[in-house]
Amino acid sequence: MAQQGRLRSYFSSGDTSRESQKKAWAELWDTDQSDLWDRGTPSAALIDWLEARPAPLALADVPRHGERLTALVPGCGRGYDVVMLALHGFDVVGLESSPKAAEAARAYAQSELADPHDYNFGDAHATVPPAEGAGSVMIVVGDFFDDAWSTAQFDLIYDYTTDVC
Repeated sequence: MAQQGRLRSYFSSGDTSRESQKKAWAELWDTDQSDLWDRGTPSAALIDWLEARPAPLALADVPRHGERLTALVPGCGRGYDVVMLALHGFDVVGLESSPKAAEAARAYAQSELADPHDYNFGDAHATVPPAEGAGSVMIVVGDFFDDAWSTAQFDLIYDYTTDVC
């Protein structure tokens, strides 16, 4: 409970502007306080959803369309979900407002794509066709609410962290 209070204190000024929110998140990253929210693994629910399909969602479409499905993960943090989606065949863009978080996500992606942990896969791991391989990962520093993103197209946008006030 104390950690939750520490996290809330960064956002208790009453200023809900995007700039204030970005500044608070950047300060948390810059002061190495990602332990306040970082679970250390991708979303188990997302893995279950992806692998519950008759064939893994992204990899099933590669042979048919000749290109991978794309995904966007706004507020990607260290990039756990970004990498997991790439390991399931998506070409993924991770979007982060904090430069330090983006740097951490790039380092994590490089390491994890080279030698993935089992936590990136559920029980259906054996059914993922290895021939297609992982998709790509690109980590971008930016603002999800910037109008520039309104024209971007993705097959999947996965977000459970971005708050719309």
